[in-house]
This record gives sequence, structure tokens and C-alpha cells, in this order.
Amino acid sequence: MKPNVWLASQKRGFEIAWAAMDKRDPKAMGTLGDLYLRRGKTGKAEEWYRQSAEGGYPPGMFNLALLLAKRGDAGGSEEWYRKAAEAGQPEGALNLAVLLQDRGDLEESEPWFRQAAESGLANAAVGVANALSARDGDAEETLLWKRRAAETGDTASVYNLGLMLSGRGELQEAEPWYRKAAEQGSVPAALNLGTLLHERGESEEAREWWLRAAAGGDATAMSNLAVNRPDDEAESWYRRAIEAGNIEALNSLGVLHRKRGDNAEAESLYRAAAAEGSLFGMANLAAICDDRGDTEEAEQLYRKAIEAGNIEALNSLGALHRKRGDNAEAESLYRAAAAAGSLFGMTNLAAICDDRGDTEEAEQLYRRAAEGGHLTAMYGLGELLTKRGDCAEAEQWQLEAAMNGHPPSMNAYAQLRADHGDLAEAETWWRNGAEAGNEFAICKLATLLGEQGRDDAAEWHARAVALGHEPG
Repeated sequence: MKPNVWLASQKRGFEIAWAAMDKRDPKAMGTLGDLYLRRGKTGKAEEWYRQSAEGGYPPGMFNLALLLAKRGDAGGSEEWYRKAAEAGQPEGALNLAVLLQDRGDLEESEPWFRQAAESGLANAAVGVANALSARDGDAEETLLWKRRAAETGDTASVYNLGLMLSGRGELQEAEPWYRKAAEQGSVPAALNLGTLLHERGESEEAREWWLRAAAGGDATAMSNLAVNRPDDEAESWYRRAIEAGNIEALNSLGVLHRKRGDNAEAESLYRAAAAEGSLFGMANLAAICDDRGDTEEAEQLYRKAIEAGNIEALNSLGALHRKRGDNAEAESLYRAAAAAGSLFGMTNLAAICDDRGDTEEAEQLYRRAAEGGHLTAMYGLGELLTKRGDCAEAEQWQLEAAMNGHPPSMNAYAQLRADHGDLAEAETWWRNGAEAGNEFAICKLATLLGEQGRDDAAEWHARAVALGHEPG
């Protein structure tokens, strides 16, 4: 608009407003406030907005609240936002809700967010969704509002919808929301999208999203980028993650150094993790102490980890007591771990029961752990069933564990097949077990190949002898 036209329109606006003022029209007073505000005369604008507001005009109330907020009058602005909201003014309801939310009054903010959203302000849905999440509201209603919030395009809301859907196991539906939020720059969404893709085997794309999350400073993404990488690259990522505040990366880097045989550096890293309160750090440090014979410090660390809630440390401490010959204390610790739901605890307790001849309780424990997916429990259950002559079920458990990469079960399943005369299947699994390093499988494979006069018999015989066995 050209300046002379704008001035003419402003003049005309004042004329209309002043004419209406003769009737003390609150709307006209609000219009005068608008006109003065456009000219930068906030004092006069406030004067007319106040008269408009006191005359009962909701937009006047809202505009007065805005001016008061701008000059720092929090009490006055809240009063007029509330009056505007109570008079049905949607923007007043939204601003009141935001003000209440910002000072922590989430319960009171929710109905005002709802009023604003139901009056057509789409972005108020974000507030309703956040309020429902904060008070653990009805899951379906929360999901409904999270959808409405995400549909506004608000990045945090898009991510939150993906997070909720993921938590419900609806990964296929969560993915496009994570992707949208990540493309809009959400670092947590990039991390979670990468994890989702990684878990379904799409490692290359997962890595791309983790790289974006890492570039945004996410320490978990940095640690994830170290997995299955060459040692030097892995160490670089773990160190970046540590610098970004990821305590558990200290443990991961410690594991890397221990694999290299650098126990001194591993111990240093575990100590740093333990000092930061990491339960894994305490347990890993305890294991190093245990291995070098410092059982006193190991026990102290295991107990500290247990007190902090590390269930698996109960198993480690139980193993330490078992090595000492204190089976009663070991059993007590394993029972505590099993009662807390630890599959390792169930398996370890089953082994103690089996050793003392209590096969009924041993079988119950092995079954619980095996049904939970614990491979050693599957093996133990298979061995127990074999001893009592139930070879058909024993084969089922040993095969399941073997197919999931458990070398002792590969050997056990192979023996069961050999006992049934199926030497071809037996050879396959003894070979799998041998290649996985199981010494009994190596010995059995060497024996079978020798009996059959096979070309590679000598190689496997030599490997068996090197391990202290003499194949028959």
C-alpha cells in the first residue's frame, strides 16, 4: 500500500472508530487500540484496549493481555488472558494455557488447551497431547491428541507420535513419523529411526541416520556407530561418545581393550564408569578383579552393583562364591536373581539343583529360562532330558540352541543324531561346533573323520591333541 493511501485508510479508521465511540462501543475502543498500536503509541493503545476489555469485548481483553505481557506485567497479563479465555476467546485460552504450562501448572493448563484446540487452533493440540502424556492419561485419547499435534507439523510432536507408536510395538507406523521428524532436524528421531532400521537388518541406512544424530551431538548414536566397526574406528567413536557424556561408552571401550589383551586400560575405563555410577562398570571392574584373584574387591564391587539394582551382579557374585566352594551362599544369590526374573539366575540355580540330584526343581528352572530364550538353559534342559531317556524332546531343545549359535548344544545335538545312526547330520553339527571352537566337538569330529578315513581327519586330530584330547 502506498504511503498516501495508507494514511488515508488510517484516517478513515480513526473517523469510524471515533464515530462509534459516541455509543461507547467496546469493539470500537478495541479498534482504536489497534490503530494506536500500529502507530507505535503503545500507551494510548493500552488505554483503549483496557476500556474495550472492561466493556466486555474478548479481543480487547486478549490484546490488553498481550501488551501487559510485553511490558513485563505477568500478573496483569494472566488476569486478562483468563478473562478473555472465560469469554470464549480461543487465543486467550491458548496463551493462558501456555503461561500455566510454563510455570508448571500442567493440570490447570489442560482444559484451556482443550478449549483452544476445540475452537479451531490446531497448535493447541500440542499442549493437550503434552498434558495427557504428563499425567499418564488414557492411552487411546493420548494417541488421538498426539496425532492431531503431529499433523500440525510441530517437529517435537511428530517425534513424540513416533515414540508412542514405537512403544506400542507399532514399528511400521512409527517409522514414517520418525522419518519426518528426522528430516525436519530432530536428533532423537534420527537416532530412533536408525535403531529401528538396524533392528530389521537395514544397517547401511541405519548408519546414515546415526551419523546425522551424531552430527547433532547425540552420544548414543556415536556409541552405536562403533558397533561392528574395525577396532581403530570403533575406539574413535567410543571416545567421541565418552566426550559427549555417554558413560556406558566407557564400558564398551573397556571391553574393546580387554579383547585386545590390554587389561590395564580396560580396568582404568571400567573404574571411570563405576565412579560415575554405572552398574555395568562396577560389574565389569569386579570381573577383572576376580580374574586376577582380588576376590575381596570383586565382592565389594558386586555387592555395590547389587545394592544399586544390578540383578545380574547377583549371578556374578554367586559364581564367585561357588568358586570358593560356598554353594549355600551361591544358591541364595542365584535364587534372588531368579526371583527377580533373571534367566541367568534360573539357569545357574538349576545347575546347582541338578548337581545335588534335585532334578525336579532343576527341570522347572531350566524350562522357565529356556522358554525365555536362554541358550545355556536349553542345553542344560536337553542334557537333563537325555539322562532320563527323553531323547526326542532333548533333541528339540539342543537343536534350537544349536541353531541360535550355542556350541555345546551343537556338540550335544550331533551326539544325539549319531546315537540314532544319522552320521551325516551328526557330522554337520560336530563340524559347526568344532569351527565355533568347542573342544568336545573337535574331538568327536576328529574321531568320526578318522573312522571314515577322510582327507581332513589328520587336521582335526591334530587340533584335538593340541587341546589335550586323544580322539578314539
